[in-house]
Amino acid sequence: MLYRADISYKYCELHALQSDPAVKIHGALMNNISPELSEYLHKPDYHPFSIYCVPTDNDEFLLRISALTDQTSEIIDALCNMKRITLFGSFSPIFQENVQLYKPVHYTEISKALSSDTLTLSFLTPAVYRSKGRFRNPPAPEKYFYSVICKLNAFENLDIDYNAFLEAWEKCEILDFILESGSHTITGKNITGMLGRMTIRIPKNHPDPALIRLVLAYAAYSGLGAKTALGMGGFTVLPAEDFS
Repeated sequence: MLYRADISYKYCELHALQSDPAVKIHGALMNNISPELSEYLHKPDYHPFSIYCVPTDNDEFLLRISALTDQTSEIIDALCNMKRITLFGSFSPIFQENVQLYKPVHYTEISKALSSDTLTLSFLTPAVYRSKGRFRNPPAPEKYFYSVICKLNAFENLDIDYNAFLEAWEKCEILDFILESGSHTITGKNITGMLGRMTIRIPKNHPDPALIRLVLAYAAYSGLGAKTALGMGGFTVLPAEDFS
C-alpha cells in the first residue's frame, strides 16, 4: 500500500537554516523511529519513502511525506506525532499547525484516478538524477522517471522496462511547458536541479496509456530522481483544467 500525509508548520527562521527544511526534518525523524527501521532506511538501496517541503505563506511551509511500503508507514505516524521539532543548528523549534492524513491506496488505484487524457505535471522541488557518478539536471523530464520505475519494480514486484516507458512517453503530445533550474541546499551544499511545469496529452491511439498513467501517478509518491528522502524531486500530476 501507499501512504501519505500533508503537514503544515509555522517557523520564522527558515532563512537561517543551512539546509532545506526537509533535510533537517529528516534528521529529526530518524531519531524518532525504531532503530531497526532507521537502519533499514539508511541502507544504500532505493528509499521506500519521500519528503518534500514547499512554502505556503510567510513563516509557514507544507511538508508532504509519502511511504511506499507497509513497513515504512511508521515514519508517517512518527512525524504526525512530533508536534514540536527542534531542528539541528536552529535556535527555535518548528510547530505543527495542521495534519491531513490520506487514505492508504494500492498502486493500481492511483493510476485510475488519472482518467483524463490531458495531464499537468508539476516539478515542485529541484530534481536531479545520478549518472556515472555525477548529478545531472537536464530539462528532459522523461529522464527523471528512471528511478520511479526502479522503485515500482522493487516495491511492487513489477518488471517495467524503462525503454518501454521512453517509447510510451514519445507517443505523448507536449502541449505546454515551463522548465527552469533551481537550487536545493543539503548541509550547506547547493545542488542544482530541474523545476517547472508541463502539460501533456495522451492521444486516443496511444499504444500504452496505462503505463504512462501508472508511472506518473507513482512518481507523486516516490518522488523523482535522487535525494527524494531529503526534499528533492517533489512531484504532482493532475488532470489539466485549461486544455481541451
